[in-house]
Amino acid sequence: MGNVKTEMTRDFLWTHLVLQLVLFSTFKNPHMNLSFLMGGLISLGNFHLMVRDCERLGSGKSGTNMVGGFGFRYLLMGAVVCLALSLQKFHPFALVAGLFTLQVSLAGRQLFWLASTAITKESR
Repeated sequence: MGNVKTEMTRDFLWTHLVLQLVLFSTFKNPHMNLSFLMGGLISLGNFHLMVRDCERLGSGKSGTNMVGGFGFRYLLMGAVVCLALSLQKFHPFALVAGLFTLQVSLAGRQLFWLASTAITKESR
């Protein structure tokens, strides 16, 4: 089994790429895709910072870094949202959908695991 952080990033990027293609082929609106991309960047950045904070906590370092990292993540997400809101043709629903790209990739990974487990059990 490989590095979970690397695998999740890879799954996230594939999911995001597929959803970007579906979004553009459906609506043909680059501003919507840009809003979706910003939401995805927030999600990916939050994931990496959260993993870093959890690794520090797991190594026995102080929990105060976790609180500071939590505040920094929300500050970073707020800055990206402010940047997105400054765009003239901003799509808030696309941004929110982009925020959930990581959860979609997690759900897809879990569904794939459940299906493969069911097929393996049935073939025995």
